[in-house]
Amino acid sequence: MNVNVVRRRIAAVGLAVSLACASVAGAQVLQQLPADTLVVVRVANLGKVSAKAGDLAKKLGLDQMSPDAADPLKALEAKLGIKQGLDVNGEMAMAFIDPDKTGARDKSFVFLIPVSDYKEFLGNFADAKTEGDITETTTPEGEPAFVKEWGKYAAVSPSKLTLAAKPTGVKPEGSFANKELAEKEVVIFANFTALRPMMLSAIQKNRTFWLAELEKDVLAAPARMNADEVDPNDPNAVDEETAKRQAMAKKFLPVMKAAANKGIDIMEAFAKDATSATYSLNLTDAGINSTLAAEFKPDTYGGKLLSTLKGSSGSLLSGLPAAKYLVYGGMAWDSKALAPAWNDLVSPVLKELNAIDDADTKAIAGVIVAAEKSIGAATGYTSGLFAPKGQLMQEAILQQINIVRGDADTIASAQKELMAGQEQIMSIFQGQGIGSMKTTWTPAARQVDGVTFDAFKSEMAADPASPEAAQMQQMMSIMYGPEGVSGVSGKLDDKTVLIASGVSAANLSAAIKSAKANEEVLSKTEPVKATASQLPKTRIAEYYIAVDVILNTAMGYAQQNGLPFNVNFGENLPPVGMTLATDGPAIRGDFHVPTPLIQSVTSAFMQLYANFAPRGGGPQPQPPADNGGL
Repeated sequence: MNVNVVRRRIAAVGLAVSLACASVAGAQVLQQLPADTLVVVRVANLGKVSAKAGDLAKKLGLDQMSPDAADPLKALEAKLGIKQGLDVNGEMAMAFIDPDKTGARDKSFVFLIPVSDYKEFLGNFADAKTEGDITETTTPEGEPAFVKEWGKYAAVSPSKLTLAAKPTGVKPEGSFANKELAEKEVVIFANFTALRPMMLSAIQKNRTFWLAELEKDVLAAPARMNADEVDPNDPNAVDEETAKRQAMAKKFLPVMKAAANKGIDIMEAFAKDATSATYSLNLTDAGINSTLAAEFKPDTYGGKLLSTLKGSSGSLLSGLPAAKYLVYGGMAWDSKALAPAWNDLVSPVLKELNAIDDADTKAIAGVIVAAEKSIGAATGYTSGLFAPKGQLMQEAILQQINIVRGDADTIASAQKELMAGQEQIMSIFQGQGIGSMKTTWTPAARQVDGVTFDAFKSEMAADPASPEAAQMQQMMSIMYGPEGVSGVSGKLDDKTVLIASGVSAANLSAAIKSAKANEEVLSKTEPVKATASQLPKTRIAEYYIAVDVILNTAMGYAQQNGLPFNVNFGENLPPVGMTLATDGPAIRGDFHVPTPLIQSVTSAFMQLYANFAPRGGGPQPQPPADNGGL
């Protein structure tokens, strides 16, 4: 046999063994739990996690308000009276066990505390009474607690029945869940091997009940809108508006039941096909990282769909001009994979809408079809919400641009259909004195920097005598400015459509130039680079929240209204980052909250507290010093 082949096989076997060992080493505590454990909260290393949490508390100045925050583990030991026998470098877990198996009802949970010596650990409790292999003691709150040795752990539970469960071990399904448990410091793990029968039983038992409750709620006669229009001696009499609502409810009941039924189908498929769900948390020098994920069996509908959605390794911020944004980000998808999934999702609703076949249902069906057309034609989009600078009600708070990529002609056509359908739907469900929405679409209304834009404007015809309508109009003026919901949409080229709403002429010109050139501006800035480096490189969606810009903008509006706030939340800080990605048959959402942002915002709020809190004789909390990373 070829020597190189042998070497490659040995290396592959070695890698497999290493990964297996890493998985076991990263979740040893799970091997000491009952197999029918439902959910586990696992801490990888008590001492290490406590030290990191303490360092973060010191950076934020939280230890000045609560000294225990500087060393959480030491504070916990003092509270529980633990002086010996604890393995501070071991894993700890809190597990919720099926109460039907333990008979302990609301006390069917157990803490697994790592011990260096079990007998020494029991010596911490002066009132401990041992009978057989279970010791009874009392918590600092005076509640009974039971302790039993499970491997290298002290299993502690408020119920003796819970400790009767046999710790045969929890074996996580799926590679992603095992990887999270091996690599992350704090993990919440949902064990679908045990949860699946419970979830499926609950769904199957309640499906008919849920649909019946929906029907009852929809058909329930609403309160009389205008009592003076009906005979007070006839308890079944209703006014004209109420009668219209009742007729509408009856007409759309089959559609709502179809949508509800599809939602229950999705719940059932998730229970059948998911292998696990996890939420993990890591404290790093750069900040707080967390991941929420669900993993599916590879051969199921969900597993196959996720495996085909590969995402993009390039920036999803391309085309956005340099500016201050409140929120910005983008998405990229494979329309060939996503469009059929959308069709599967909405087809039961469309079937019921088409069966009714009148003007109202055609309008709703048209919106669904237009959305499907848009998803199938587009390959992704980039979006940004500019930070407003002007006076309330004189400038829009919501100033948004969207750069949509794909088949530009189809995307533009679908957008017009969506807006027209939205107007029709608003007219169907108008009522309660708020009025109807009318959207005006003007083709080729503006020429800006060589681009022809259609213009759209939505106006609400409100009842001037209605307080609700007046409130709605005021809110619309605050959010969208004096022009209301208005904007422009135009093709930049055959593959790009630019949609802008509420933006200034200068920002529109900047967006045209940047989108045409597909410029990479934001992704090259230091704040975004710092956050992006902590998130997956390949993703379907990527979004950033500029917390410093949002808070400083809100502070500016507060000052406009005479509030005595004068605090700066920092400038050019790394934003909070969020991504959506796939990892084989798993879908994951990752979040990063940067340390400099946490420090700056905490410091600013402490300044506000110091300015407005009642003055007393005790020590006042001081803003933390900026000491860099954790």
